[in-house]
Amino acid sequence: MLFNIDALGVSVLEPTCYTMDYDTMRAVYDGRTALETYNADFDFVIEPTKENEQYVLEYPITVNGMPLGSFDGGSYSGDVWATGTSVKVFYGAEGLNMLAMPYALDVTDAGTPQPVLTLDEAIQKLEEKFDSMIVEGEWRVDEIEMAYIAVPIEGTNDARLLPVWRFQTEHTMEYAGKDDPSQTTTLTDRGDILFNALDGTELLKNNGSI
Repeated sequence: MLFNIDALGVSVLEPTCYTMDYDTMRAVYDGRTALETYNADFDFVIEPTKENEQYVLEYPITVNGMPLGSFDGGSYSGDVWATGTSVKVFYGAEGLNMLAMPYALDVTDAGTPQPVLTLDEAIQKLEEKFDSMIVEGEWRVDEIEMAYIAVPIEGTNDARLLPVWRFQTEHTMEYAGKDDPSQTTTLTDRGDILFNALDGTELLKNNGSI
């Protein structure tokens, strides 16, 4: 079955294509099931087959040509922004396997045009953030984009779109071994730092509390 993305009537950018090949899926499966902590009764790990091979096309959804950011949701000044959205199309040997789209927005109203931070101004905000921190480990920015986030309006099915600058970061830290401090383990954490493109305020993600 062939699929025409235009048939959805949703504005998208060019897709990123991912390959799910058998050898890679098999290696992941073997690695997971070989762990001492693996429990076949509780760990949901499906053994792959050659027929599971497929391509995944991810299309960023856009509003007026600018993407709705596909990063995690969070909170900002008492508001909560929704997780991002995109269209994911899964193709296998038999054609279309699955279509996934968390949500799409129909723009019903546009506010007064406002100036936004330039890229240089957004980078300055990022530098100010790091200057105010005690920086440990190594930080690297590997992707920058301007995108919209959707802020749901309480009590309605509507949301307002807020433009943000997103810096995708990679944070690498070395930790001493628990049993042998002379042995170190390197861990890398990826995440996003967002700034309101209208006023430069950082949008803080709230992971809740335990």
